[in-house]
Amino acid sequence: IRIEEGQRYVLGTISFKGTLLTNEAYLRKLLVLSKPGDIFNEDKAKENQTQLKRYYFDLGRIRASVEALPEKGATPRTLNLTYLIEPGDVYTVDEVIIRGNDKTKDKVIRREIRLAPSDLFAGDKLTKSFNNLRDLNYFDNVNIYPEPTSEKDKANLIVDVKEKEKTGMFMFGGGYSSVDQLVGFVSVEQPNFDITNFPSFTGGGQDAKAWFQIGSVTKGFNLSFTEPYFLDRPLWIGPVIYLFTREWDDYTEERIGGDIRFGRRWDDYSLGFTLKLENIKLSNMQIPSLVYQEGTMRKNSLATSFDYHRLDSMRYPTRGGRAQATLEYAGGPFFGDLNFLKSTFEGNLYWPWKRTVLHSKTYLGVIEKMGDTTYIPVYERFFGGGIGTVRGYKERNLGPKDPTTNAPVGGDAIFAQNFEVLYPIYRDMLKGVVFFDVGNVWESWSGLSDMKEGAGLGVRIVVPFVSAPIQIDYGFALNPDPGESRGRVHFGMSFGF
Repeated sequence: IRIEEGQRYVLGTISFKGTLLTNEAYLRKLLVLSKPGDIFNEDKAKENQTQLKRYYFDLGRIRASVEALPEKGATPRTLNLTYLIEPGDVYTVDEVIIRGNDKTKDKVIRREIRLAPSDLFAGDKLTKSFNNLRDLNYFDNVNIYPEPTSEKDKANLIVDVKEKEKTGMFMFGGGYSSVDQLVGFVSVEQPNFDITNFPSFTGGGQDAKAWFQIGSVTKGFNLSFTEPYFLDRPLWIGPVIYLFTREWDDYTEERIGGDIRFGRRWDDYSLGFTLKLENIKLSNMQIPSLVYQEGTMRKNSLATSFDYHRLDSMRYPTRGGRAQATLEYAGGPFFGDLNFLKSTFEGNLYWPWKRTVLHSKTYLGVIEKMGDTTYIPVYERFFGGGIGTVRGYKERNLGPKDPTTNAPVGGDAIFAQNFEVLYPIYRDMLKGVVFFDVGNVWESWSGLSDMKEGAGLGVRIVVPFVSAPIQIDYGFALNPDPGESRGRVHFGMSFGF
């Protein structure tokens, strides 16, 4: 094989001809290859055309033509580019036609599409529609594209899906996490449930799940049902009942109860409420300063949550942000033995940079006793250390300690900031991570000081057919307490219900 490389060319000038509909300065901002003197790159030159077509597509001009005309520049080995642009006619959506769905109802797919008849075709709304359908995890393939009609300025929007052979999941097995240690579980879930469709009970977009867990720390079950579009409106409602026993190193916590969740979603935000009733029993207390907390208490509360998100994908985010704030009010008009106000905030930001994704997560929380409540029970306090807070430190070990045994007792305030760089090793299923964490737990919000820092490496593994993200991190404690280990493995496997 004989190869003649030829001369290397650099970019000269870029110009535009045709009907632009905007100024050249704006079009230049869309280009990825635009700086004179840069090495000429064919892939980037094609990306320039893609970006220009996307701009006109977002204006409803789905048949826009963008042709690149290269020519030699004024100096040797220089290549000028001229883009000839013909935007074409403005197109609106005539019909939304759904194909390929044998089990899933049309309305379940249609409600995730962000374009409706008479809307202008817009690339950002097509992308959002695609991500919404992908996030449902009902389909192996999703294709969305315009199809011409007999009318000059209208086109049908085709949504062509290939359904998964089975969307229901039966899982059983074992796992390990740094908090719950060894875990055995059995789970039955149908995320595309339809309570009205006998006997298959599929296709309605509802979620029904039964979860049973037996582990060295946690045992129990959780049964849940969610209707995400109550009365065919963007209203969700659903009950949960549960029973859990957690045998921590220093005490045993038993919870039995249930809640009813309801709320409304809009395109970028949602508002939800959770009315919860539960009995909580504390026993086998080995922490001298908390022995007085043993016994059973009834907790009735109403939690209000607000969620704002502008992510490119909820399952595999690479760009955008999400902010979640929750305010839980226990006692008062809801009666019960506990009276407190608990607020939490979590903010996530994602920035794509070349093949990597930069991720920032901020978490903070505070709880205050109210009325005749004299203390906040240990099971309502915040604990820090490990996955979700500051890696490199033992799970639940940051913050206030018992003066006699040095066991962690939790605090009334928490702050944690995580910075991560994620690099794809194999698609969305395997990613490498470099991270830096900072934060701590305190007795009260007024006592914020003594931040703990950790850094390290990790991997993220996603098993698509069970939707079970696995997180493995090795963290280095940058300022550990005397006698505390400087390095620690953190392992987590999450199953939502």
